[in-house]
Amino acid sequence: MTGATTINAPHSIYPYGVAAFDYRFDEFVSYWKSTMNTVCNQINAHYCYLIDSSAFLLYYDGMEYDVNDSDISIKFFGDKEPILMQSLIDRAFYVNETNTNFHDNTIDISYIADNEVYNNNNLDLIPTSFARNSGRYTVHMISRTNLYVIYISNYHQQNQYPSDCPNNNDCSSVISPGCIKLNDNDNQCKSASIDVCNEPDTISSLIDSQCFRTSKIDNIGICILQNDQESDMCASTLIVNDCNSLSPQESGLSDVELTALIVAGSFILCLIVCICLFILWKCYKQNR
Repeated sequence: MTGATTINAPHSIYPYGVAAFDYRFDEFVSYWKSTMNTVCNQINAHYCYLIDSSAFLLYYDGMEYDVNDSDISIKFFGDKEPILMQSLIDRAFYVNETNTNFHDNTIDISYIADNEVYNNNNLDLIPTSFARNSGRYTVHMISRTNLYVIYISNYHQQNQYPSDCPNNNDCSSVISPGCIKLNDNDNQCKSASIDVCNEPDTISSLIDSQCFRTSKIDNIGICILQNDQESDMCASTLIVNDCNSLSPQESGLSDVELTALIVAGSFILCLIVCICLFILWKCYKQNR
């Protein structure tokens, strides 16, 4: 069993490091029993669970006999006490989160404890009942850790716990952490990838808009594009109005004017070339 704690700077509340430590599990069990046996005495109907902020079990009575289980490090509290877990979810102490696991291409479920709910609702002081059991529970935070002790007094199951969560109304929010299964009878996980055949991409922002830009862009449009102004995709609606002062003719020549200028320039250039050739020819004639 592994644990960790923060180390605060001298005379300060601010941490400057983290110290981790490992317990041999048999030593941990021995320590737990020597310190908690009086309180967590199942003979007297007093049950205890040691859980972390992600709703995984660190200790329950008899766990020492399960140390060779393949899931020993990820035993979910909701599998052991589904009704009580539902109560903690209903009270918003445990919050269910959905995460996209891109590495394994799955949609995963996880839980996180809300310490603000713990403090505001006095979970350590007010015993709370839960369905299918005569017991009443309190939650006790272990200071400066992410661990909690669930203490249940007068524990006695009045009805069998459901085994079909979350398809049972008494545990409708209790889903084992890990990937979301495609169905109850299949171990295949739901993919994180989107099937574009069933869910094609749509550009919602253009549903109600149309582009009226013609094939010819006027000078305001050219100004928008040349000066990297923010506009719609048609370069027709300005968002930043640096080009608004321009009329379509102010920032340059129209297509007709530009064509006329090119033709006139070409004619003048040809005329100059012809004159130069004529002068050269006259000089050649005179020198013969």
